[in-house]
Amino acid sequence: MAVLPAAHPLAARASLRTGDLRDENVHLRRGPSTGPEPASLTELLQLVALGQKLALVRAMLPTLGATTSIVFPLTTPAT
Repeated sequence: MAVLPAAHPLAARASLRTGDLRDENVHLRRGPSTGPEPASLTELLQLVALGQKLALVRAMLPTLGATTSIVFPLTTPAT
């Protein structure tokens, strides 16, 4: 699942593919990321709502129902 701020241009789409996020500041649990590093899921979701990061999460959590963020299932291109 991808979590985006509601005002992000990609949030207007009906669906997202992993490639759509290639040029975005996506928080990765491991590996490089730019900007502030969250210490918890709550902090990560706050950074998303503020438009500072996008996030990838394994499953939709009850706390992701905020109106400041949009949650998308991700699809990968067929190979």
